[in-house]
Amino acid sequence: DIIYVSKNSGNDSQPGGCGLAITIACRSISKGLSRAEALVKPRVYVAGGIYDSFEMKSGIHLVGGYTEQFDGAGLASEIVGGTLSGDPTGIVVSNVNNAPNVNDALISQFKVRTASVASGTTQGVLIRQSGGGGKVTLQNVDVGYNPAGTPDYRGKGNQPAAVLVRNSSATLKDVTVTSPTPVGAGSSTYGLRVIEGSNVVVDGGRFT
Repeated sequence: DIIYVSKNSGNDSQPGGCGLAITIACRSISKGLSRAEALVKPRVYVAGGIYDSFEMKSGIHLVGGYTEQFDGAGLASEIVGGTLSGDPTGIVVSNVNNAPNVNDALISQFKVRTASVASGTTQGVLIRQSGGGGKVTLQNVDVGYNPAGTPDYRGKGNQPAAVLVRNSSATLKDVTVTSPTPVGAGSSTYGLRVIEGSNVVVDGGRFT
């Protein structure tokens, strides 16, 4: 029931397909999610490392922070905000779990490096038009590192948000959020911004 992903030892072009065993892991989260969706596998496990942005799929539990042997907790799985969907975003959850009778979608145990831009806006995590038919959950996700840390991954931009929820239903459980730095006259910054009729349940966590 599991697809494995490892930036250090994986290969997205594995002959016969990647991810079905630890020894033939996929290299990117996007490929791992695509394989899980195609093969109807409900779980994707990700070893520690630095990964590119990705777009979540419905009905999958995506869990990071494993060792290379996937036998316990290892180094953090870090997501670097890129240009996946217009303005730079680390994780995109779009039209996820809107169909009835679909398994919950879960993103757990990741650190998101919030992007920095000179103009425009940026989000660490963007959840849009999701959660209409099933639960969408972020759990133990750190978006934008603590500004006291080195280096500082809060990010910056015009009207930026660490987590932006638009027209969606979602649960944030034990999520740590640090607001980006606003750029430009009149710009605001948001740790968690919830708009367009969204419904968000916050269970624990820390918002700075």
